[in-house]
Amino acid sequence: MLDTENHEGPFIPLDNQCLFKPDCHSLPLSLADESSLPGAPSLTMIQFTVARVCSALGMTILAYTAHPKPTPESRRDHGYIVPGTGDPEGTIPQEWFSGLDKASLHRFLSQKLDYLVISVPLTPDTTGFLGKEELEVLGHGFVSNVSRGKVVVQEELIEALKKGLEEDEKEEVEEVVVADEREDKNGIVVNEQESKGSKNDGRERDQKGWWEDDSKRKKKGLRGAALDVTDPEPLPEDSPLWTLPNVFVSPHVSGAGVDYVERAVGVLDLNLGRLERGERLVNVVDRKRGY
Repeated sequence: MLDTENHEGPFIPLDNQCLFKPDCHSLPLSLADESSLPGAPSLTMIQFTVARVCSALGMTILAYTAHPKPTPESRRDHGYIVPGTGDPEGTIPQEWFSGLDKASLHRFLSQKLDYLVISVPLTPDTTGFLGKEELEVLGHGFVSNVSRGKVVVQEELIEALKKGLEEDEKEEVEEVVVADEREDKNGIVVNEQESKGSKNDGRERDQKGWWEDDSKRKKKGLRGAALDVTDPEPLPEDSPLWTLPNVFVSPHVSGAGVDYVERAVGVLDLNLGRLERGERLVNVVDRKRGY
């Protein structure tokens, strides 16, 4: 049994980029398959192409896999690759994390990530893998889920999004109060950055080179989410996700594109040639793993 994994790679990164804000300076290539967690495979075309596009925009790419990938060969993408896309050699991520336990996952999520891209197969291990505890460790980040809705505990995701809104609103009120207190004798507000000197837009690089904004890192609620998948689908009309201002919802179409069918057939064509030559097939489904 084969799947058409990777032929969607060129489309999904564009879907993500339309939702990412320009203030991002680091990108975590989410859980282990790029985000593949328990029992998931290595980074695949979707994740590698997200990495390629975001890296071109100056972002720092971090990868998380179920199992360690210490060697260049272990980081290569052995699946179907649309020519000119992805990261076949797996050289784009600047740091790799791995592990099937929560401690390992939390270590990855605590890396001051601005964006978390989730693209994992749904298995018993990945069902509900990201919940309240994990989202609090992530902090004031932005989550993009293009895998399956059940990978995230949706009710706890909603609460994290609401909390993020409350924290941002509270911060805005505090900023207004501070601005009022800084009015000079003529009633003119002094620009805080001009008075203190601006450096990197208020951010300073930490020792690893990622951008650090302590005010954001102290927050426990999410900044926002882009959800191409939900639980259930279609999303009920009364779901809070429809009305939250920090959420983008799309109907599981991030992999769609005008070349979808042509590239899906390309996987079959490639494997027919490999089969004829007695070579190893690509995108073979592992029934034990479930993907």
